[in-house]
Amino acid sequence: MDPLVVPALAMGCLLALAAASGHWKKRRAVVASLLVAVGAGVGLSWGSIDGAARFQGGPWESLWLLLVWLEFTLLVQWAGGVPIRGPLGPLAFFGGAFVGELGAAVLLCPRAGDPGNRARVALTASAGAMMSPLGSPVTLLLVEPGHFGLLLPLVLAGVAWPRGWAMDDPARPHLPLTRSGANRNAWIVAAVLLGVVVSSADLWVLFAGCLLLMVGNIRTKGRPHESWGLQIWVTSVALLVFFTQSSGALWELKEGLGLLMETGSSGLSEAAVLVGALTAIVGTEAGAAMISVGVADAGLQEVPGSIWSPYAAGLAVGGLAPLLASGGFLRGLRLWIVQLGVVLLWFSVLC
Repeated sequence: MDPLVVPALAMGCLLALAAASGHWKKRRAVVASLLVAVGAGVGLSWGSIDGAARFQGGPWESLWLLLVWLEFTLLVQWAGGVPIRGPLGPLAFFGGAFVGELGAAVLLCPRAGDPGNRARVALTASAGAMMSPLGSPVTLLLVEPGHFGLLLPLVLAGVAWPRGWAMDDPARPHLPLTRSGANRNAWIVAAVLLGVVVSSADLWVLFAGCLLLMVGNIRTKGRPHESWGLQIWVTSVALLVFFTQSSGALWELKEGLGLLMETGSSGLSEAAVLVGALTAIVGTEAGAAMISVGVADAGLQEVPGSIWSPYAAGLAVGGLAPLLASGGFLRGLRLWIVQLGVVLLWFSVLC
């Protein structure tokens, strides 16, 4: 076997294991950190990592943006979100766009009644997240704001539109409203979303949003939830993406995609959707997004849009975290499959 292939294969396996460990919430930070240590040892001993180059060329800008975005969404959940009373469908759809798909699912599902309706809320929030850069790691890192338009998210939401009105969460019966009746966090979330869309300083806008949420809610909510495990896991995945880039594995993958496009084979868009969904299922949406950033940054050639767009849509729909958080996973699995089928049909027939 080619001596250059061995370290590339080893790094690819370590990266896949680290991404998959994201499902193991209690131990993912420890497992991913150990895999980083193994990857560093293997890379330095086989010469696939250049110690003199330090960390040049890694996905660090995307890493910082993802870390701050994750902290922002966790703080929105800790602060109580934007708990407006109203019909569940619009609340879930626009909640996914404003506070992220997982945040909307965590905040709204306890107010949705039976497990089947909670699953519908989670899937509708995932559809709404495709409209906004704050919706998910895919829309934050991989595509421009508004890349998927409005029609596709609306069609996906229509598949799983929840019934009824949002009831008060038994755990939080007194919703945190200001004297004027508007939620005190709504303006912060809206300002952050506007800042991310119109400015080029996404990182600093999200950072400011984190500070405002903490300062504005610290008296009533106490200490924010710990998020070190999640942050360490994301950082470990980014380090392994860098090691895998250095080994040449991601460059080879990107070159292979280019050659595949040159053949003009039919069904590439559908295959890209399925690969994206499978990647999100195995490696979680955040881990899959970091790996995708590494692939996009490898080499000088750009990934063709005819592959990248359906792949990103598959990633966005394939992430199961909101459905798992809803408490109605089995009830919603059939609807999730229908949503995936809609995306396949969208890119095979309409686009």
